[in-house]
Amino acid sequence: MEYDERVRKAEYQFFRSGIEDTLTDDQVNLAAFDAKLSGGGDIYYRLAAVTAFVCGNSKRCHEHILAQLKMQQSGVSLIKRALDEFSSSLNVDGRQKKYIDYLNALI
Repeated sequence: MEYDERVRKAEYQFFRSGIEDTLTDDQVNLAAFDAKLSGGGDIYYRLAAVTAFVCGNSKRCHEHILAQLKMQQSGVSLIKRALDEFSSSLNVDGRQKKYIDYLNALI
């Protein structure tokens, strides 16, 4: 949850900077994604993938992770959203994208 906050804050700060006014739409999207990655997105997306893998392969771990998320007033949607963002950044026909989408379907 900490990395989710960091990523959202980095994206917010990027858009507050006003730099997007001088860029094309594609450049804005790329720069916003770079800001997210720099703000902790790389770790956030990897943690979501590992968490989805663990949840998909262990019922006991899945229950424990769900309980921990509930204690933080969150849910599995946090992981799913991270995997969706991660998947959207990958090559459309790539093996990694297919695997991330598979993990997202597991949880």
